[in-house]
Amino acid sequence: LNGYAIVFAALLVPAGRLADHFGRRRFLLAGVALFVSASALCAAAPTLAVLIAGRVLQGAGAAAIVPTSLGLLLPAFAPRQHSLVVGIWAGVAVVAASAGPPLGGLLVALDWRWIFVVNVPIGIGTLIAGRRILPEISARPGARLPDAVSVVSVLAAVSLFILGLVQGPQWGWTSPAVLGLFAG
Repeated sequence: LNGYAIVFAALLVPAGRLADHFGRRRFLLAGVALFVSASALCAAAPTLAVLIAGRVLQGAGAAAIVPTSLGLLLPAFAPRQHSLVVGIWAGVAVVAASAGPPLGGLLVALDWRWIFVVNVPIGIGTLIAGRRILPEISARPGARLPDAVSVVSVLAAVSLFILGLVQGPQWGWTSPAVLGLFAG
């Protein structure tokens, strides 16, 4: 859980910015492909280390999916409808997030690997539909990429902060390690 959360949070901002530059549809579909591949890896994981690696890759895929999904939606609607669109987008995310644990619990009753297998056909369907339906939206020609120092700084800051939040209860909120992470 921690590997997924840390990587997801750390990559959200850079993934969104890179998607704006290189193409939102391209990044969304690459994120879905990575998430689906990582789900298959998790389902087939022979060891805990492989499962953790798969979860980290899922976090990277999800980080590419979330900002690009909204970035593809907004241009399809008039600016006056953006609040409604964001509300529906967030509502769908909340329903999905709240339905996940009970559905996952049902699948785990069969076998824990099913919580990952279920993502594969949904992801494949998304890839097929996305290639056919989604428009490509990207930055204007000649737009600059974000500078490497900013990208690395955001990645490091978010990673350290999320790691501190995740490990705080276990290591102790006032432990030198957690305080060091927050200071970093």
